[in-house]
Amino acid sequence: MKVKKPIAISLRVQEPGCPVMLSLQKGNYDFETTDIRVGEKFTEHLINFRDYDESLESKFREDSILISKVKKDKMWLECNSCSACRVVAESQAFVMGAKPRPSRNIVTYNLLMPSSASINTLEKSLKDSGVSYSIQDHDYSSEDLTPRQREIITIAFRKGY
Repeated sequence: MKVKKPIAISLRVQEPGCPVMLSLQKGNYDFETTDIRVGEKFTEHLINFRDYDESLESKFREDSILISKVKKDKMWLECNSCSACRVVAESQAFVMGAKPRPSRNIVTYNLLMPSSASINTLEKSLKDSGVSYSIQDHDYSSEDLTPRQREIITIAFRKGY
């Protein structure tokens, strides 16, 4: 029996429509994005601010961004999903991570896909949504996944999750 292994890819998208990216860009903040959880309707961004001040929160609320504080300078920012996050959430991808570059309106998603057919479907959905993108193979190093994590993900894909 042939074991089906997930295919690792990096998806780089040019996404000018993400409300959080636009708000961060507009504010010219010193920050780091440590996590992104994509969803079909809403996407959450975990942000560490190096230059936090009280006015940040009101500025995000003005942009219709929901805030959940983790600590003073670290918070989840939730907004309506942009077209790229929506397509990724609707695909069969397992999101290993995502890194935005607000200054360039670029997001790079590291994804595990169940098959080459699912990559083709992802590409079609991105084109249909008008998202500018590029896809590269991504080889996860030992720093990205432990052997146990790789095993669990492979089992999950085999079982159809």
